[in-house]
Amino acid sequence: MSSYHIAKDGKQAGPIDEETIRQQIAAGALNTSDLCWCEGMSDWQSIGTVFNFNQKAVAPPPLTNRTGATMSCPHQLTTFPVAGAVLLHYVTFGIFTLIWLNLMHGKMNRVRADDPSAGKAVGFCFIPFFNLFWIFFTYRRLCLRIDEQRDLYRLPPSNLRGLATTACIFQIMPYINFLLGYTIITPTFIGMMQSSVNQLVHTSATTVPRATLPVSSVPARGMS
Repeated sequence: MSSYHIAKDGKQAGPIDEETIRQQIAAGALNTSDLCWCEGMSDWQSIGTVFNFNQKAVAPPPLTNRTGATMSCPHQLTTFPVAGAVLLHYVTFGIFTLIWLNLMHGKMNRVRADDPSAGKAVGFCFIPFFNLFWIFFTYRRLCLRIDEQRDLYRLPPSNLRGLATTACIFQIMPYINFLLGYTIITPTFIGMMQSSVNQLVHTSATTVPRATLPVSSVPARGMS
């Protein structure tokens, strides 16, 4: 199989094979007007000319749920430095962790009826007494939703629900939380979660999802 070099925005990359080029076009990382070259070609040519296809021919079909309604892309998650996330956890005494992780709920399509929005996920954390239950629910559900997204892009699950539960247990134990939870367990959790999200974002930028997540109107059972 031939290997190609790609020229985009004045920068060159490669070698890269045809299948990867097609995947990157489908994901929007490349388009058919970008130039490519391989050994044996006299000059650089557009990708559309070399492979004889246009942008519409390779664009992925819109995602749809079980009712046939068109969905947006699987997620709008963004990368963030892991070290920065851990540092901000300490600087803000854990407030950054609470808000940043719960905002991720709003960057993914809802799959279950009780998948929270970003506003709900963050806001309910500040309701006295109810928040003692809510932090368990929202952190564990976030881990589940991230792993579902990772599975769409053939990534192994991060399996962080156990660590999320441990972090939540320490959060409702004030003195022990200060000694172990806030200082060790929670920063470990946000670091591993952010690393998992970063890997997902980088992979999804160049890979087409292999399926769509089925949408259910039924809430999940238990504290998923």
